[in-house]
Amino acid sequence: MALLDRSGRALQDASDRADAGDEDFGWVMSQVSAGKLLTATLHVTVYFQDAHGDVQSVDCVNRGVWLERGPVPAVERRVSELSAKDFQSLAQKLNERGVALDAAELYDMFVHVILDESLVAELVSADVAQ
Repeated sequence: MALLDRSGRALQDASDRADAGDEDFGWVMSQVSAGKLLTATLHVTVYFQDAHGDVQSVDCVNRGVWLERGPVPAVERRVSELSAKDFQSLAQKLNERGVALDAAELYDMFVHVILDESLVAELVSADVAQ
């Protein structure tokens, strides 16, 4: 699930780095000022059935993820792509729980993306403003 990040931590960090002369974060801040980027928190979860038949899950949480504004389907696709960075960690967590699965197998699986209502509202309001 992708949620709109309203904490301001990623924005403050980017601003501090830009002020310190980091050109990459200077670019990020220019994109934020232009309304082209926003931050999100991504919850990446894998569900599995344990040896007793019970549904279990493992997850990773990523805060302060920069997303480029765009049509909702394009943002969903980007969130799906970004979730792949957690597959190695998720595979390790699955292995610790007795599920023999590696990161490459997770890459081949379908990623179901849910955008939180606040994130969708922000994306839709940006579409209307343009």
